Amino acid sequence: MVDVGTTQRLAGVRVRLFSVDGTAVGGELRTDAQGIVSIPGLAPGSYRLQVQHPRYGGESANIQVDGDKTVRYQVSLESSDEETFTLRESSDPARDRVVRLPDAPAPASKDRDFIQRQLGDHSLQGVLATVPGLQRNSVGQVHARSEHRGVTYSLNGVQLPIPPSSSVTPLVDPELLQSIQVESVHEASQASAPTGVVVDAVSLPPAGARDFAQYQVKAGNLGMQEHILRARVSDPDSNFSASLGAHTYASELGIDPPHPEHQTLHNQQVGQNYLLQLDGKTGNETLSGTVAYTRNNLQLPLTEANYNAGVRQDQVDENISGVLSWNHPIDDDSDLKTSLSYLRSRQQVRNNGVFTNFQQADATLYPGLAAAGLPADPEQPGAPYLPRTDLLLSQVQPRVDYVKRFSEKHLLKAGLNADFITSDQNVLLLDPGGGGRLPNGAPSFAARVNRDGFYGGLFFSHTVPLGEELSFNYGLRADRFSNGLDVNTGQISPSASLTYALNDSNRLRCSYVRTFQAPPLEIDVSGTTGVRPQRINTYEVAFESQLAPTVNGRLAYVRRDFRDQVDIGLLVPNSGIALFAPLNYPSAFYQALELSLSTSNKVGWNGFVTGTLSEARPLEASSSTSQFVAYNDHDQRVQVTAGVSHRWANGFSAAADIFYGSGFPQIALTNYNAAGFTPYGYTGERHGRIITNLSLQYLPDEDTSGAQFGGGLQVLNLFDDRTLLNFYSDFSGNRFQPQRKVLLNATVRF
Repeated sequence: MVDVGTTQRLAGVRVRLFSVDGTAVGGELRTDAQGIVSIPGLAPGSYRLQVQHPRYGGESANIQVDGDKTVRYQVSLESSDEETFTLRESSDPARDRVVRLPDAPAPASKDRDFIQRQLGDHSLQGVLATVPGLQRNSVGQVHARSEHRGVTYSLNGVQLPIPPSSSVTPLVDPELLQSIQVESVHEASQASAPTGVVVDAVSLPPAGARDFAQYQVKAGNLGMQEHILRARVSDPDSNFSASLGAHTYASELGIDPPHPEHQTLHNQQVGQNYLLQLDGKTGNETLSGTVAYTRNNLQLPLTEANYNAGVRQDQVDENISGVLSWNHPIDDDSDLKTSLSYLRSRQQVRNNGVFTNFQQADATLYPGLAAAGLPADPEQPGAPYLPRTDLLLSQVQPRVDYVKRFSEKHLLKAGLNADFITSDQNVLLLDPGGGGRLPNGAPSFAARVNRDGFYGGLFFSHTVPLGEELSFNYGLRADRFSNGLDVNTGQISPSASLTYALNDSNRLRCSYVRTFQAPPLEIDVSGTTGVRPQRINTYEVAFESQLAPTVNGRLAYVRRDFRDQVDIGLLVPNSGIALFAPLNYPSAFYQALELSLSTSNKVGWNGFVTGTLSEARPLEASSSTSQFVAYNDHDQRVQVTAGVSHRWANGFSAAADIFYGSGFPQIALTNYNAAGFTPYGYTGERHGRIITNLSLQYLPDEDTSGAQFGGGLQVLNLFDDRTLLNFYSDFSGNRFQPQRKVLLNATVRF
């Protein structure tokens, strides 16, 4: 329990409590006639308390709830002649200083409890699919509002360089994290690399959390096994802490295969993810460092005929990332934060020298299929190519941020960053089987590209209150990009947002932001494209509501107008070779309605629903291809995720969640339909799919000491519906369903 009192015994003082991820706890409360309010039934952990009065100011403090002990907090509010509220920090751990924009949209936060108890799919794709506007594809990647490179990752508030677009291995692993927060495009415009969203991975438990060690093992069908270790140690005064995470996994069903009924043919996946974070504190200053390593070994799946012929191809993704940050409070109201991040990404593709001939469609019978380079039988395309690639990308990114707080709603932010990029790419593709789809139709393709690139910028942002209900934010960002070859350009980008508080529970928000985004430096090896940065104007109108103390909702309309939109496809179309090439659409647009609704009860029923109804279309054909696609959202037009769960006081929980996607089929399917073929009975119309997941968990309480045990069950694609939806679609979130996966887990925590 927390008791809050005011020395002046003021009635009607607003008191709000937030968890470490920013979620409101217990709704808004008011002090009684004695100037006191009590907040009972709180779980142990760290919270942020806000006390606010329109005439007497207010305070903000970080408090720690420990077991059944009552926390008493006394505040003395100073009289003011103005109807304004100023915020003071009564406790001052530098690491807890909030530098987000006042009145900015609350980040979509997915904490560890949500991931573990309310979702069956714990992958990063599965977690991010519960955020409107983020759409999953068939090779482990996420698209943000019609962007391939629309997601920037950060570790504990320090942004990493943008990872390679061709990588199918996320830089962050939800199994090792405490929470995942997704910032909006307006916040992202002030990121180190402006993108659709910023995904902030928080690895450390909240300040004041107990030291612990936890081990979890999972085993299931399809050869699945996982081992997860997490631990935290700190000194008695919490001036130093260290967190460690390790996750190893294996499966016979790694990525979406080329056939729904033969999903485990040469489709084994073995991976390792490791994370180490060290935090030190001296006075008000903090120094933090995080190192992460991911490695993913993938067999590239095959059709039955190619597998029986002995074809074998493999891919290895490897990422090493690290961040170092120093937070220096200049005074009570301003901070200076410097950081340095590093990312080294490597992708390799190998083959065993065995190929099968390409089964070319007869040009006299099927001229459309032959012109598109498609096989006569879509189930037996052959494997004519022998790929060997080694792509290495290294990035070093220094950054400086300055924050000045004048009051709760009056904030100034400024910063600068630079990203120094080194790219080394070695590609050798052979076509002994007559595929005929290598660049320029040659029997072989070789590329050795070494270049140094640069991407950097500086920004400022100013938020000012325009009264009790209205606040205004404006900003400016200047960017510069060089690809190390023939592109050297930049842009000055303005941004603005207006927030109107209808009342304490409802807000209207409108925003505009112009962004400048670099093309994928690491994959432009074709020599046939001069890919330019894309420039985007984004307009958003949103209504946000706290419908009840633990119920939050948001409805938004988003419009994005692209100039030189960067789209990414396989360098060798329809080959399955994990080598990609970008192109520009001179103009394109994206528009969507986005809905989210969620509850946050510690015990009892919870639910969430997110929906995106989108349209993404080019307006002009690319000069790099003769084909003009009707939609470039990669077949994902409608996406809905929803879930319901119940948690009992004893720690047991049960949950079910549903993923629904519907989109326009990949163009190869349309070509087959035009030739009189309907593979698996499907035409060129839109189709949908539904995946239902189930989760039963009994997990140890993270705030209780002593040895504890737990266990659970995860079932992915509960009804095992494996209807093929988009044959030959390498990117679509509607490709087809992976077969049912069943995982049992056991946990021990000390």
